[in-house]
Amino acid sequence: MDKNGKIEKGDGTYLTDELTGQACEYIERNKDENFFLMIAYTAPHSPFQAPQTIIDSYLSKGYDRITATTYAMIEVMDTGIGRVLNKLKKHDLEENTIFMFKSDNGPAFFNPPFMLEPQEDVFNERFNFGLKGSKGWVYEGGIRVPMIVYSPFNNNNIKKVDHPVIIDDFFPSILELTNSDTKSIIQKVDGKSFVPL
Repeated sequence: MDKNGKIEKGDGTYLTDELTGQACEYIERNKDENFFLMIAYTAPHSPFQAPQTIIDSYLSKGYDRITATTYAMIEVMDTGIGRVLNKLKKHDLEENTIFMFKSDNGPAFFNPPFMLEPQEDVFNERFNFGLKGSKGWVYEGGIRVPMIVYSPFNNNNIKKVDHPVIIDDFFPSILELTNSDTKSIIQKVDGKSFVPL
């Protein structure tokens, strides 16, 4: 793992759990000042791996191998997000924190380009809500992904919004939500604040 420019060998900890642990340590170190934390989980993503006990719990419910492994990866990520939110709550930071969650793209229905030979454990059958396309396509199946934004500054305005947003919109939105001086910056960046939504 590349850690601050140094390659470190893993100790066998599942990567999603490792990233969660690092995030919780970061909050602990920075709890007394303003901070920005971005957790880029790789789950669910190839290589499709998760703790076998969690995979088995889904297999025992009748799910096939692909679905069971995908759900296991999501469960570990979801548990990790819960740990991070609990860490914020422990230090009374949840009411002064903007929380954003999104996926990067829809599932891949092909062998990733770094695999020279097709692999038996590559999951080409993934649930995609019946949407056309997948990763690498601009059809909805490739770009329509979940996103959640929680801001304590407007928590009485809970609603579902069905409007296109792109990752470039996060930066100007964060600037607006934090009342930063945005005029000179926003004119120089791609993206548009989604706060009005």
